[in-house]
Parts: sequence; C-alpha cells; structure tokens
Amino acid sequence: KRVSTEHHSEQSYLMLVVQLEMTARMYSSRERTYDQQASEIIFDTLNPESIYDSSRYAKVDLHYLRISEALFFLRRHIHHCRERDVSVTKIIVGRGDHSSGGVARLRPVVRDWLEGAREVEITKTLPGSYVVRIRGRRIW
Repeated sequence: KRVSTEHHSEQSYLMLVVQLEMTARMYSSRERTYDQQASEIIFDTLNPESIYDSSRYAKVDLHYLRISEALFFLRRHIHHCRERDVSVTKIIVGRGDHSSGGVARLRPVVRDWLEGAREVEITKTLPGSYVVRIRGRRIW
C-alpha cells in the first residue's frame, strides 16, 4: 500500500509540474505580447505617420524603447524611407541623460548598426541624433 501511495504522490507532483510549466509559458507569451504592444504605442506616439513629408526628409524618434525594439523600428523606418524615396532621415536616439548611470545605451548601438548598414550613410552626428542619407531606393 505504501508503494501505491508514493506512486500516486509522484504522479500528482508530475502533473503539478506540467501545469506550472504550461502556466509559465502562457504568462511568458502574454508578457511578450504586452511588451510588443507597449513598444508599438510608444513608437506610434513619438512618430506620427506625418514624419514622411514631401520634402524627401523624414525622422524617427527611438526614445524610451529597448535596444531590440529600437533596432526593429529603425530597420522598419529605413525600409519605409526607401519605399517613399526619402533621401535623408534624422534618427533621434537621445543623449543618454536619463539612462542608468547617465551612460547612453541606445546611442552607441544605433551608431554601430548605422555604420554597418549598406543602405545608409551617417552624414551628421548631433547631440542625441544622427542625420542619415538613404542610399538608393530598394524594391522589396
């Protein structure tokens, strides 16, 4: 009878572990969804569609975004610029004044990405932003 009780206890424990793992996956998925929605709201608030105007100049503000989110929106912005034949864009990253320790985290990562991207060229570095020339239109 003792063996049976131990076996039942082990099965209950394994079922509990499986339920907890499933619950953890569900919450992790929800967290990613909410993070993505929050970054979209932040980006859309800082970057209304009117940023692409008829003067072939555009801008994008990447403030308040995590590095991975900022790089996603930067790539998307460059893609939109190329689709619209925008030749110059301003990439706003901030100076890092509000970063922990006052050390910019986003600025150097964006600069590295811009320097490594074939489709753009940094033409001017300003405090908290870069002015970038878009090289040639790309058909996607």
